[in-house]
Amino acid sequence: MRSLGLAILLALTATAADVKVKVEPRSHVVAHAKTERASMSVTSNVVVVPVTVLDANGAPVVGLPKEKFRVFEDGVEQTIQTFGQEDTPVSIGIVFDASRSMEPKLEQAREAVTALFADALPEDEFHLVEFNDSPRMMCDLTRDTAQLRLALDAIRAKGWTALFDGIFMSAHNMRHARNTRRALVILSDGDDNFSRYRESELRSYLREADVVVYSIALIHGAPMDRDTHHLRRLTRDTGGWAYSVGKAERMAETVRAIGTAIRNQYFITYTPSNARADGKFRKIGVQLAIEKKSGLAASWRSGYYAADSR
Repeated sequence: MRSLGLAILLALTATAADVKVKVEPRSHVVAHAKTERASMSVTSNVVVVPVTVLDANGAPVVGLPKEKFRVFEDGVEQTIQTFGQEDTPVSIGIVFDASRSMEPKLEQAREAVTALFADALPEDEFHLVEFNDSPRMMCDLTRDTAQLRLALDAIRAKGWTALFDGIFMSAHNMRHARNTRRALVILSDGDDNFSRYRESELRSYLREADVVVYSIALIHGAPMDRDTHHLRRLTRDTGGWAYSVGKAERMAETVRAIGTAIRNQYFITYTPSNARADGKFRKIGVQLAIEKKSGLAASWRSGYYAADSR
């Protein structure tokens, strides 16, 4: 993937030896999906850019002032209109791999997911999608974590891995979320081998959806590119993070790290200097005014489609 030029490319190594986080350049390749378009991160000609900043240990960095951020659209610097960071209610879609290969680690994966509920605000909501040969909505958006736990207990491992279909179902359901902050958390131990949707279609859909994607790849031994490359591309398009976990017992701490990252985002808004509503994809870049040796890294969504006025 080609760099935006102003994007920060840093690698984060978590304290646990087998938990690795990587931030990669934002993509500017536009895939044309055959799916319906999701809502865009643009309202009244104002672009909203959630930004996550982590330190070298994978911990969220809070308290950075507005002056430390610069935002660009198609390489042109924009004037930041509003800036802030606060822990507001979030809607989270859990996308759970229930394919046959998950059977030996199914119980630990269930327990890991419940870590998201520990710090939940009263107005947070969640849904649960499982996938193997096909995706299924196990529990629709709810604030009742007891209901979600029952749905997790009902998951059984079998069949193939329709990863893209599961992610699409979860992202599509987020159109009904009550909260404006929205994220998907994906747990999977393998590559897609049974989806109806192609990766290019899913990436195009996610680029327009108001949702940040985080993923946990459950790998065997050293990370293998074939096990994680799809998830890395999906997360970097939306401004999320891709984690690789080599031991099932590390899943819970990784889920907690994701939950913390979701709740500690910065929000930047700007009015685009390019006011043309031409339906084209606009690339977003964010630059931190910090020393590279600080070990800080930022992640943000790759861009948005300018509404076509025709």
